Amino acid sequence: MEDKAQTSTSPSSRNEVSRVDNYRDTSEDADGEIIAEAEPERWWICLPDSTFRRRWDIAQSFILLYVSLVVPFRVGFKLTANGGIYVWELFIDMYFYVDIYLNFTTGFYDDSLNLILDPVKIARNYAQGWLSIDLVACLPLDLVQRLLEKTFVCSFEGGCDEQSSGSGQLLRLFKLLRLFRLMKLLRLMRLSRIFERYQDDLFQYMYLLSVGKLFVLLLYLGHILSCFFFYFSTQEWRTSDEEDQTLSGEITPWVYANYHDEDTDAENVTDRYIATMYWAFTTMTTVGYGDISATTRAERVFAIFGMILGGFVFSGIISTMSDVMQSANLSQRAHDTKMESVSAFIRDAELTPADTKAVLSYFRQQEVKAYDQRTLLKELPYELRYAILEHNYGNIIVKASFFDINGDNKVDDHVFVTELCTRLRRVSFTKNCVIFQRGEIGTCMYIISSGLVDVMDLKLAEVITVLECGSYFGEGGVLGNHKRQENIRARTLCELCKLDLEDLEVMLISYPHLYKDLVKTYNARQGVFSPDRQTIKLNDDDDLYRHVLSAEAKSPFSPALDDAPTKLALNKLEANMAALTEKVNSELTAINQKLSILIAASPQPGMVV
Repeated sequence: MEDKAQTSTSPSSRNEVSRVDNYRDTSEDADGEIIAEAEPERWWICLPDSTFRRRWDIAQSFILLYVSLVVPFRVGFKLTANGGIYVWELFIDMYFYVDIYLNFTTGFYDDSLNLILDPVKIARNYAQGWLSIDLVACLPLDLVQRLLEKTFVCSFEGGCDEQSSGSGQLLRLFKLLRLFRLMKLLRLMRLSRIFERYQDDLFQYMYLLSVGKLFVLLLYLGHILSCFFFYFSTQEWRTSDEEDQTLSGEITPWVYANYHDEDTDAENVTDRYIATMYWAFTTMTTVGYGDISATTRAERVFAIFGMILGGFVFSGIISTMSDVMQSANLSQRAHDTKMESVSAFIRDAELTPADTKAVLSYFRQQEVKAYDQRTLLKELPYELRYAILEHNYGNIIVKASFFDINGDNKVDDHVFVTELCTRLRRVSFTKNCVIFQRGEIGTCMYIISSGLVDVMDLKLAEVITVLECGSYFGEGGVLGNHKRQENIRARTLCELCKLDLEDLEVMLISYPHLYKDLVKTYNARQGVFSPDRQTIKLNDDDDLYRHVLSAEAKSPFSPALDDAPTKLALNKLEANMAALTEKVNSELTAINQKLSILIAASPQPGMVV
C-alpha cells in the first residue's frame, strides 16, 4: 500500500491548520519544498472528527445522562432493574465496553496539533490517561451481586422473590456491593472529554451553556442528596439503641412519621423521592423548614455533610452566576460605561433638553468595544486576520475603487486590504445628521459601509449627489487641504468606516496607487462641490508625491537610508539646521558688537564724571 498523508479538519480552532500524522521521513520536491511521508493508512483506525465518532459521542451523552440519574436512584431507594429494563442496562454496560475498544482505535491530536493515527501511540496515550478510570467504571458489580444473591436468571423474567441473604457477613458484603455500584458514576467524567472535543463548535451557545451548567449542577446535587438521605434513613443504618427507641416510640424517624414504613416499590417511590428532594433543597438553600429533619445518627451525619457541601456549592453557584451575567456581554458593559461618562458630561455642561437628546442619541448609535480590535487582529496569523477582515468589511472591499489596483474589478493586493481594514474604525450617524461642514479642519476620511450620504451645496439647502455603500469622502483632509470643502449629511442611518490621518499617511507612502486614486477623485469632485476649487497636482514639487515616486522605484532590497523619502527628510533637516546655525551666529555677532560699545562707553576707575 502506498504511503498516504493522513489529514483531517477539526471542527474547533484546528480548522485552519492542515495536519499530517506520524512523519517517518522527509524529502524535498523540485521546488525545494518539504514533503512529509506518513504512516500507511489503516482501515480500522477511527478519525476523532469523523461522522461516526460524532454520532457515537452524542449517543454517549444521552446514555451518561441516564446513568447519572438512575444509578443514585436505584442505590438510594433500593430498587433493582428487572425484565426489559435490566436488558437495557446490560446493553448500556456492553456499550461502555465497546467504547473502551474504540478509544484504543481513535486517533488524537498531540500538543503540536498533529493528527496521530499510529495504533501504538494511540494505545499509549489512552493508557496514560483515561483507561484506569474507564476500567473501574465498567466493573460488573451489579452482575456480581446478582450472582451472589442467585437472582441473575429471574431478573430477566420480570422480578425475583425475596430470599434470605444468609449470614451477617454476606449482608455487609451486599451493602458494600450496592455502594460500589456508584463507581459507574465515574463514567460521567467522559462528559468532560466530549465537551472539550466539541467546545469550539458550541462557542455561539457558550453563554447559555454556562448558565445551564449551573442549574444542572444544582439540580443534580439535589438529586444526589435526596437519594442518599433516604438511603441513610433506612433500618440498616440505625444502631441497635435507635432501633429499640423507634419500636418503643421514643423517636420517630421522618420516614415512619410521613409514610409509616420504609419499604419502597414502584408505586410509592415517587412521593418519597419528592419528599427527600424537598429536604435537599431546603438544606442547600439554608431555609430548613424543619418538617423533615434528621433524627438518627446516620441521618444527622449525612445532614451535616449535606449542609457543608450544599452551602459551598450554592454560594459558589450564586457567585458564578453573577460573574457569568457580568461577562455575558462585555461590549454592552463598555457601552454602558461610556454612556455614564456622557451623562456626567451633560450634567456638568448643563445642556438644553434638545441638545441633551441629540448628544445621547448620537452616542447610543456608536459601537463601543470592550477590547482593542487592532491589537487582537495583529496577534493573529495573517491568513486568519485577512479572513476576518474580509468577513467584516467585504461589502466595502468589493465596491471601493482603491481596493482594485489593476482596474479588473478584483481585489489585487490582499496585503493592502488587510493593512487598510485593520486601521478602520466604525462610527454611526443618525438620519439628517451633518457629518461635517465646509470649513472644518479634517483629520480623517470616511468609507460608507451601509446607508446613504448626501453631498450638500454651500447653504445646506440642496443635494448635489448621493453617495452609496463603498463610496468614500473627506479625503482632502488627509491630502494636504485640511479645510473641508464639502457639506456632508447622512441621508439615512449610516454606518461609516473611519480612517484617521496618521494611519492613512502610512498607507499613502506604502501603497502609491491609493494616493493616486484619492487625488484623482478629490480633484474631480472639487469642480462640483465648490466654485473656488483647490486641486492637488501630481508633480515633483509635491513632497508626498515624491514619497510615492520613491516608493514605486525603490528596490525591496535597498538599504533603509537610501530610499527617497528618508533622503528628503534628511535634506530638509540639514537645511533647517544650517539656517538655524546661521541665524544664531548673526545674533551672537550683533550681541558682541553691542557689548563692545557698552564697555567702551562705561567710566574707567579714577575717572571724574
